[in-house]
Amino acid sequence: GSKILGKKSLIYLPILGWCWVFTESIFLKRAWQTDKNVLLHDIQQLVDKYPKNYFFTLFCSCEGTRFTEEKRLESMKIAREKNLPELKYHILPRTKGLTLLLQGINKQVTGVLDITVGFTSLDPNPGVQSLINGKRCIAETYI
Repeated sequence: GSKILGKKSLIYLPILGWCWVFTESIFLKRAWQTDKNVLLHDIQQLVDKYPKNYFFTLFCSCEGTRFTEEKRLESMKIAREKNLPELKYHILPRTKGLTLLLQGINKQVTGVLDITVGFTSLDPNPGVQSLINGKRCIAETYI
């Protein structure tokens, strides 16, 4: 089966949102104090429900954010404090949730794919409204 790990607001997407609800996907509010408990609970349910070597896909996109100059400067400040590389076109990823997830299901994970999606500068703010208005959005995907 396929599941997602995503923002709670995704449940309101027409058709897809309900599909994800019915597949027992994990939804987070992006507030670590509550999300940590949700993750721990739902990860344990995944581990208990699926036998070892049972194949399932868990798509995670919780760390995504919109890139702004303000966020980049904050990221560079944190990078300097932690002696990490200062990224020019990216912000430092937040890894608490992914680390907790992988620790919880490490015996069942056979692989992790990192997929980054970036939009070209043709439309600086692509989104659902762009699609509704028939605007063209070009995305590049790196795996």
